[in-house]
Amino acid sequence: MKSYALLFAFIASPLFFSCALSPPDVRSVRAASVFEYTDDASYPRMRLAVFTEATSDVRRVESIRIVSNEAGWEWKAVGVDIFESDAKMWAGYTNFVAPGDTAIPQGAYSLFYTDALGDEVKSSFSVFYPASLLHTRAGAVKDLLGNAAGERVAVYDAQDVLIYFDARKSEWSGNDALWQEMENASRMRLCFLNADKSVLCFMPFIDRPEISSASGE
Repeated sequence: MKSYALLFAFIASPLFFSCALSPPDVRSVRAASVFEYTDDASYPRMRLAVFTEATSDVRRVESIRIVSNEAGWEWKAVGVDIFESDAKMWAGYTNFVAPGDTAIPQGAYSLFYTDALGDEVKSSFSVFYPASLLHTRAGAVKDLLGNAAGERVAVYDAQDVLIYFDARKSEWSGNDALWQEMENASRMRLCFLNADKSVLCFMPFIDRPEISSASGE
């Protein structure tokens, strides 16, 4: 998986806690507005994914709190995910959602990163997305994102663990070739993303054909 897969999968590797007690320091923040479709007729569910790379040991993170500077809304994630990618350690949360059917505010955000000792450091990031996506059905997403839109294939096993997220392989001219190669794949979905990968739109799931047939009997 390439670096953009940071927003979708955590690399499984043993993590050992360090004895270093350096104060927290956030090097960078990455945020993505995620739109998920359950079917072709409905509008998407929106969530915000935020990841931090710290110069200190991210394995000591206690919480990540984000605040919309314009709206004043605040979210706090205590169950923070920790993973490694490209020799960097990241901490993040993928399910910041707005109450009810309201949209996640766009604009500038403040991020507060707190470690296990209660030390806190502040950083910032921005959230921007086409507001019309909130009222766009799955079939029109690619056109709305424009010519710069990219496409990825997300493949999951029977436990809904992501086992592939990347561009469609050249030999996968159709989904049949994908299912044949990915023998442990249970279902898949397409993801359309904008040029800087800050907006990701997941299309409805497509079940493996034999699974669809069996469920209909």
